[in-house]
Amino acid sequence: MDQRVKVALVFFAMIIMVIVFFGFIFLVAIFSALNYSRSI
Repeated sequence: MDQRVKVALVFFAMIIMVIVFFGFIFLVAIFSALNYSRSI
């Protein structure tokens, strides 16, 4: 039981890290696109 809960928590943490990572890249891409379109 304890081992399965630990594995589930690690898996959940990995999913959260991936979502945050791609969300950060998405925000940076939007910000750079807005900045680029503004400079034209």
